Formats: sequence, structure tokens, C-alpha cells
Amino acid sequence: QAYQPHFAAPGLPAVPGYAVLREVGRGGMGAVYAAHDPTFRRDVAVKVMHPGQDAGRFVVEARVTARLPHPGVPPV
Repeated sequence: QAYQPHFAAPGLPAVPGYAVLREVGRGGMGAVYAAHDPTFRRDVAVKVMHPGQDAGRFVVEARVTARLPHPGVPPV
């Protein structure tokens, strides 16, 4: 099946450049989705913020997560 850059299954967000496959989890700040990046041919996790959330807070969370050297935390 050919990749469609803005493809999203019903009920899932369209994220340009990724094929969103399913929801993995949801929290107070946003939802995490399993997706596929066809450019690098790899599976990824994509976090989509809930409407009204502060983008700056998201960046802080990403920076903190990127510093965690733990096998249970995926690289950012």
C-alpha cells in the first residue's frame, strides 16, 4: 500500500509526514500515537497536544525526557 502523507484512520489525527496508526496513550497534556515515518522507514511515537495546551511546557517536557538515560524511555 502506498504511503499517503496526510493519511489518518477515522478518529485519528492527520500528522503531515507520518502515517498515524493507533493511539498508544493519553494524558492531561496530549495523546501519544503509534505512527510510521516512511522517509526513514521506521516506527515512531507522535505526541499531539490537546487544544489549549502551552507549547512551551511541551518543549520543557521534551528536553527533560531527552536527558533520561533509561532503557524504558525512548530517545527524543
